Amino acid sequence: MALNKAVFKTRALTALVFVVVMLGGLMWNMWSFLILFSVIHFGAWFEYLKLTEIIYKTKIDIVIKYFFAICGFTLFIVIGFQHWGADIWKDVFGIRISYKLITWLIMFMCLLIFIFQNKQIVFDAKKMMMLGFLYITIPLAMFLFLKDRFHFTFYEESANVLGTVIPCFIIFSIWINDTMAYIVGSFIGKTPFSKISPKKTWEGT
Repeated sequence: MALNKAVFKTRALTALVFVVVMLGGLMWNMWSFLILFSVIHFGAWFEYLKLTEIIYKTKIDIVIKYFFAICGFTLFIVIGFQHWGADIWKDVFGIRISYKLITWLIMFMCLLIFIFQNKQIVFDAKKMMMLGFLYITIPLAMFLFLKDRFHFTFYEESANVLGTVIPCFIIFSIWINDTMAYIVGSFIGKTPFSKISPKKTWEGT
């Protein structure tokens, strides 16, 4: 299919605004970094659950969607902040316990009971929903972990810069990949990649 100039222009302008917002969040300070990836995390979870509904032709209650997003966010914080808030680790009867981890485990157990007792959602959809923790939460938590590690472990300015440079490099790589996939797919794409997103092609991929 031919490259649609109007669509490309709209995407380019949208991407420009997106880049400014992303760079601001990535480079300003630790709080802007956390807020940026928290917003991305919640948005990704709701989009993922929406796709799950479409793929398995099922309906996921809004309460369950929020439950997954919040449970994922808790794990996001547990994994991401290994240095900031490290004093939450406590020795109880000689065993080192993380209150953050215990909080997530309790939430996760409640989520398992909640989701698997729900008979309206097909089993394959439930499995895909659980995979969201691997597909969304853990990768995003790794961004936070990188920032946290360099920001709170190393005090040299050059080391702190790496906490910004490395996440930016990964984000830029994803942007370049996505942009080239769109351009290549627009020019030579013929074989649909998925029925859910018919304009994406194997050639673009």
